[in-house]
Amino acid sequence: MIISAKVIKKPRTKRLCSSGGDEIDGSHVRLYGAAHKGDKPYVIYECVRCARRAKDIKIREALSAI
Repeated sequence: MIISAKVIKKPRTKRLCSSGGDEIDGSHVRLYGAAHKGDKPYVIYECVRCARRAKDIKIREALSAI
């Protein structure tokens, strides 16, 4: 369950993509949510390429701003 999705256009730190495992260059997507209802939410960073494959409406809305 995704609580929020935000595109970070100019990141200050280099991160690894949670889906692909590669280092992210340039803009990326910060996702905040939980795997299941009742779990504690946590942060996931994904590259834009991996995030475009997602079907969640909040991720699509965040990517439309790019």
